[in-house]
Amino acid sequence: MKLWLVRHGDARQGKTGERDFDRDLSERGAADAERFGAWLAHQPDRPHLIISSDAARTRATASWIVRCAGPDAGMLHLDRRMYDASARTLLDIVRETPAEVRSLAVVGHNPGMSELAQLLPADNAPPALPTLGVVLMETTVDWHDLASGMASVLSFSHPGAALW
Repeated sequence: MKLWLVRHGDARQGKTGERDFDRDLSERGAADAERFGAWLAHQPDRPHLIISSDAARTRATASWIVRCAGPDAGMLHLDRRMYDASARTLLDIVRETPAEVRSLAVVGHNPGMSELAQLLPADNAPPALPTLGVVLMETTVDWHDLASGMASVLSFSHPGAALW
């Protein structure tokens, strides 16, 4: 089972009176998300399901991934619980994933995404995720059994590292 943990792309500055929830991607964030989606299109373990916060910037990041990853891209599911979620809440959401989904992407916010990326690996946990930080993990357990220390980090990247 493959698990992609993706922090949303760079968000634009909020306008006076605008809710944080409604902030969309900046130009840089959109370009980074498009580049990542295009790279993902050539990977053997593209997500079969993408679960994203329904906040504007995460929804936009996930939409770029789906759009650029091609016709085999996974189905997108928006989940309001992911906005400002803790690592434990995010893990509970991952555990709800049907067993037939062999590759899952989760697109969310910090600090929860970084905390989840540090909770799951048995070792080699990545540092805090920058905007559009992406961690690919592998686990041998079903989603509903996933817990701390039950995953291995296969790769970690972000726009500054330019693996994609």
